Amino acid sequence: MPRLALILEILLSCPLWFLHAVGETVPETLSGEQRFCQAGRLHQVRFKTKSAASIVSIDDLKGFKDLECDHDGSRLNVIFHDEIHSTALWTRVKLGNVFVTGGEDHGCPLKIEPRKGFLLRWARSAQLNGQAVIIQTSLAQYDEIYDEASISYGSQADASCNEDSLQDAFVCVGVNTDSTCTRAAQPLQIYTNGIVTLTCDDCFAALSGDVFVDLEIKKFQLKSFRAGYSNATINAALDLDMQAQKSWSTGIDKDMPIAGGQSNPIVSFKIGPVPFVFWFDVDQPVVGDAELFASAEARAGIKMKYDIGTSYVAWDPTNHWSHSKTSPQVTFSPAVSGSAQFSGTADFHLIPSIGLHMNQLFQYRLKLDPSISMQVNGDTHSKQICESAGYDVILSTSAALHLNINFLHIHDDQEWGPHVLWQSNGTLSKACAPQSLSTTLVI
Repeated sequence: MPRLALILEILLSCPLWFLHAVGETVPETLSGEQRFCQAGRLHQVRFKTKSAASIVSIDDLKGFKDLECDHDGSRLNVIFHDEIHSTALWTRVKLGNVFVTGGEDHGCPLKIEPRKGFLLRWARSAQLNGQAVIIQTSLAQYDEIYDEASISYGSQADASCNEDSLQDAFVCVGVNTDSTCTRAAQPLQIYTNGIVTLTCDDCFAALSGDVFVDLEIKKFQLKSFRAGYSNATINAALDLDMQAQKSWSTGIDKDMPIAGGQSNPIVSFKIGPVPFVFWFDVDQPVVGDAELFASAEARAGIKMKYDIGTSYVAWDPTNHWSHSKTSPQVTFSPAVSGSAQFSGTADFHLIPSIGLHMNQLFQYRLKLDPSISMQVNGDTHSKQICESAGYDVILSTSAALHLNINFLHIHDDQEWGPHVLWQSNGTLSKACAPQSLSTTLVI
């Protein structure tokens, strides 16, 4: 008897084993709660879902050996230890209309963190290749899998996570930030030409807080959505070390590198066979110019703390997009030191942009744009150096959904923003020092 015919005969004689081998493939309703500790926070998921889809979970396959993924979501190569198990999977997915899922251990590598995996594909067709099954796929959306779904996720402090070494930590996302989310990880050179050197001794931006998401799907369409931050704080600093061999002016426009600490945390969980993953992306352009009028060195800068509290975006088909009202309390801490012979000006925008993503669900971005104007002048008679500074700050947000929205609203509602949430400007009191000294102002 040919090998393929023998394999099929074995499978047909063992229907229960066959179904177990290819994983969960029947529609089901799931409800419950998950709790887990990560980075010192308790993460809680409450859910009630009704799946009207046929699902194959790579995590549950018997005889599984390896998974090879493409880069565009169009193909998977699932490899087994033997042809019996590869034939079982091929029989299940060969006609298509099956979803293939996988979690952190058996998913395709995430671009943001290749050591972690995620898989949510729609199998369109498949071919058997010995111990491997080659599946033609497309990226799947959650509203294609769920007929109905009510999912609520949030993180918070909890005594049950005290065993974690970072028990007091919030989610921390930043650019050039250390693990405390309050200091720079390292100095950054901004500009040098042999005559003028600008180094950012303390340049960083970091958001700390807790994340929450509420999602409801009915009849394969999004019905409501809310996501954002609670207890949110943004810490940022722009502290320049300015050295000049002679009078010189220069312009700056560059991106600051991501470095240090927990700049890109990832949270993942599964509801039955369906995986979910949160991640963040951050960038921080520095734009500005400096004009130095003397052969001397000085340090001048401002630390900024924005207590934002709760900031979230919401959508439903009746009210469309909305955002929580926020009026951050801002604390500025100017500092200056250096030679009494120094004289110069600097105008800089430090623009951190922090994106929150839930895979194939949504993205939500906060953008902070503080414009800082500094005049730094020494006084050889008093042997002091002084800094005068003004500021103009804009906090804006934008969002995008990747789920099925009623056709009448898709052009208006699939993307939202950028929208200005808050804006403030003013002048800081003059700060002078014979040496490094900081003052604090609350706006």
